[in-house]
Amino acid sequence: MNDVMKIIKEEQLNVLSQDFDTKCQITFEVRKSNLNQVLNKLDKVEGLKTVYLGTV
Repeated sequence: MNDVMKIIKEEQLNVLSQDFDTKCQITFEVRKSNLNQVLNKLDKVEGLKTVYLGTV
């Protein structure tokens, strides 16, 4: 989880919601121009599952 929070801070992502109960879940916004860069960083975090919710 520390690695994910570090990426969120480095990329200055806007966190929309957080749930650290039994299953940790964070929903955040990513600029379309930074999407691939952020997803590549998140893919390197072991045990992390990412779900793309959509484009606004």
